[in-house]
Amino acid sequence: MKINKIKLCNISSYAGEREFDFSVSDNKSIILIGGQNGTGKTSLFTALKLALYGHLCFNYQSTNAQYLAKIKDLINHDAFTSNEVKAYVEVEIEIPNERDIVKYNVLREWEFVSQKLTETTTIHRDDVKLKDDELVFFQNYLFTVLPPNLFDFFFFDGEQIADFFATNTYNSYIKNAFLTLCSFDTFELIRKFCENYVVSDKTSTNVLITSKWNILTVNTVSNDLTKISLARSKTIGVAISEIDIIKIPVTNISSNNTLPILINLPPNAL
Repeated sequence: MKINKIKLCNISSYAGEREFDFSVSDNKSIILIGGQNGTGKTSLFTALKLALYGHLCFNYQSTNAQYLAKIKDLINHDAFTSNEVKAYVEVEIEIPNERDIVKYNVLREWEFVSQKLTETTTIHRDDVKLKDDELVFFQNYLFTVLPPNLFDFFFFDGEQIADFFATNTYNSYIKNAFLTLCSFDTFELIRKFCENYVVSDKTSTNVLITSKWNILTVNTVSNDLTKISLARSKTIGVAISEIDIIKIPVTNISSNNTLPILINLPPNAL
């Protein structure tokens, strides 16, 4: 795979649009990138990897909320001061296909509208836009050309290479890279898929159990309320009957009777 150029817009320390031409010739076949700390060398490699692999650049399984939050932190802060927040990474690469050289243009862009960040990916193959199903095919094809866990062996920050080998995980990283290089990572992919499926299945089971428990609780409360309602209806019925009985002698008294009338009502009749 050959990288011809990369264009950035509001990515990390790169405010606005920046374009880097990586074209080479027979006399100039090596490109060196240099600069002081904080000038964007590592950000350039991150943007390149992000354009090619998307959420897999940060080891996410999909374009989820955590991934988009990572992208939001990666966007240049000055971009959020404008009315229209937009950022993108565009890469032009060439990949040999048998005797031909195929040119791909990969554009991954983000928009921040109504406090929501969205991602859009557009890929052209020899200036022809790929359809949705062809995008998936290209992503799988790119994995065979340069898998993500091999990317860092070709594009890395020289200042961080010592820190990489000083970590406790570099052995497993090199092992996985070697397995991928030799196409021996099939069983590892199956294992990861099974683990994700088990976690997803456990989550679904927990949600189902919680839902059943909530339904049982609602039914119990409903039954208790029904019993209370029936008990109160009986009490009210008894009180009404006692009031009717008391009303009978009262109505028989003449309206001209001036004697005081004392009516004793039971306490539960009111």
